[in-house]
Amino acid sequence: NTFIVDTLDPRTQYVPNSISIDFGPNTGVKTDAAGDDQAEYDAATNSIKIRVGTGADAISGGEMIASPEGTDSTVVKFRVIVVDDCLMFQCDSTLEHVTYIFGTGEISQNEYGNDGASDLLDQNGCPLTASNTLLINISGCPPPSVDYNDPVCEFETLNVDATFSALADYSWSGPNGFTDSNASFTIPEVELADSGIYSVQITFDGLDCQIDTFETVVIHPSPIISLSSLQNVLCFGNDDGYIATDVVGAEPIFYSWSNSATVDSISNLAPLRIYPKCCG
Repeated sequence: NTFIVDTLDPRTQYVPNSISIDFGPNTGVKTDAAGDDQAEYDAATNSIKIRVGTGADAISGGEMIASPEGTDSTVVKFRVIVVDDCLMFQCDSTLEHVTYIFGTGEISQNEYGNDGASDLLDQNGCPLTASNTLLINISGCPPPSVDYNDPVCEFETLNVDATFSALADYSWSGPNGFTDSNASFTIPEVELADSGIYSVQITFDGLDCQIDTFETVVIHPSPIISLSSLQNVLCFGNDDGYIATDVVGAEPIFYSWSNSATVDSISNLAPLRIYPKCCG
């Protein structure tokens, strides 16, 4: 009852119907379905099981001679696609492929496994781990980050976003006992007390790694705007009107008038009503 179990790395996607036995008994292409040949793919566990050796069938594995020289060998192949997810590989950029071989030998009829060791051996007969390792180049990936809609004044809405991955789990912490579990969050009508450090821990199911990043959020007091002077147009058809404002609030102060002016006072106004759209 010799069989192989390979649980795929979560950073890879199995290519359907790509299993084959290329050397040894029962060679040929195998289906993904269970019960019709020596192999199957289980989508629920993201794993492949292949029954190998002489006499292997759709239910039980066959018999193989345990020989480090490979006198009774089987070569199996399948294909996977590396997922297009920068954040996942920034967490861990090394793919380690592990296949476990099981069987019941003649030592007290006990079941033994090979602990996922490589089938390639060094000069001392020990498995080579390097043959099962693939390093993914992440030099083109932007660094993980947290951003927000700066500047934000009190009573406005705060929007905070971490680098997104559909495969990631997020755990936020922040001022006033704040927590959240999404890649992005919104806090409406923020207060000055909402200023502070917002930290996020990013993890992935099946990976023993995490990404930690943060952003310091500053909530500004709402500016107070007042009219310091106003001159109406002195004569019909003139453009000698002006409006001057006084604004008190945290710097920097930005102005946006309905005529696209961006200064605190506007002049050369014709008889049209112009009001500040916002200030702060």
